[in-house]
Amino acid sequence: MRILALILLGSLMFVMLFTASLSDLLKYNVLDFQFVLQPEFEFFKAYWLREDLIVRKIGHFCIFALLFLHIFYLSNHVQRAVMLSLLVALLSEVLQPYFSRDGRMMDVLINSAGVLMMAGITQLWLVLKDEESNMIREEINQTFD
Repeated sequence: MRILALILLGSLMFVMLFTASLSDLLKYNVLDFQFVLQPEFEFFKAYWLREDLIVRKIGHFCIFALLFLHIFYLSNHVQRAVMLSLLVALLSEVLQPYFSRDGRMMDVLINSAGVLMMAGITQLWLVLKDEESNMIREEINQTFD
């Protein structure tokens, strides 16, 4: 079931990251993939965050946080999940120009921030869970001593 959830998330990410126009997909339900053999790379070009872009970037942040969670639940290893999620964050932006989209370093940073934020929350949860387990064990040991 976890693998199926990851496949579904990956499919959703593929559609949203590589469709020719995310606006057309969201407004008109037009799904169009266009492969470009000689893309124009503007990886380091900055852009201003307009209101509509802010919503999209929040979406990037959240979807990559979810990607981390899915990979973590499959691997049960935070570092492995972080590395794989960051690799996907980078590759998704490097490949976008081949699908008539703009891949940008700024987007890699936003994607990575989602991954790292969720990794931090997950690591904190694991530490707290471990401390709680230790406290319960100590209480049980004291009860039977």
